Amino acid sequence: YSDYYKSIILGGEWFINNQYKSFLYYEYDYQKKQHSSKSHSLREMGALWSISKLSHFLADERYDVLAKRGIKYFEKYFKYDSDNDFYYVDITPQKIKLGYTAFIILTLLEIDHPEKEEYLRKFANGILFMQNPSGELRTFFYSDRDTGKDYYPGEALVALISLYEYTNDESYLNAVNKAFPFYVEYFRSNPNTAFVPWQSRAYHKLYKLTQNKEVADFIFEMNDFMLSKNNPNGCEQFDFARGITTAVFLEGVIAAYD
Repeated sequence: YSDYYKSIILGGEWFINNQYKSFLYYEYDYQKKQHSSKSHSLREMGALWSISKLSHFLADERYDVLAKRGIKYFEKYFKYDSDNDFYYVDITPQKIKLGYTAFIILTLLEIDHPEKEEYLRKFANGILFMQNPSGELRTFFYSDRDTGKDYYPGEALVALISLYEYTNDESYLNAVNKAFPFYVEYFRSNPNTAFVPWQSRAYHKLYKLTQNKEVADFIFEMNDFMLSKNNPNGCEQFDFARGITTAVFLEGVIAAYD
């Protein structure tokens, strides 16, 4: 096995070895050899998506079992808005993040579930409900909060374009195309590294589907900016001093190279 493959296996084993009765522990202190009582619902949902993908990549049923247990845990917080015909995740009632919906969709695309098709359609309705006429995606349900703009819309766009690949429902592709010009202007007015990885992942898929040169050019624009903030000479001298965010930053750069 390559070192990369070994790293993926060992990363997966972290999930397997840090389960608890409902799903996962969020943190482990390896010096004290104990788990913390902290939690972070959005990151735990992101981990759930990773676990569901590991099940396929490693052909290891343990991850499928854990992913289904994770969905069962979060399913307790699924709420249905009958007026607007969508599901959302009410795990933090004061801050119902758009990102929650994105990760539930991405996970459901990877696993079998008795209500998979219904959930996918109704959670996607929630993202469509959150899109303004300008193309912008609001970041919190039932709230005027507008933080998370550099994260949650990109996550939601990845979910929509992935769902389009699965269903060929044009409404999902149309929503991503509608968002594109808004987020081009947003980035040019507010260039930052946090924005780049998720938006790059979403538009990488959009470009593969449409071959729209404007989309490719924007991916290059974002990731040229990313490289300039890490090392202007390019990836071979990427600044790893930032720690774990380096892995996230490189996801967008890899999408640009592809």
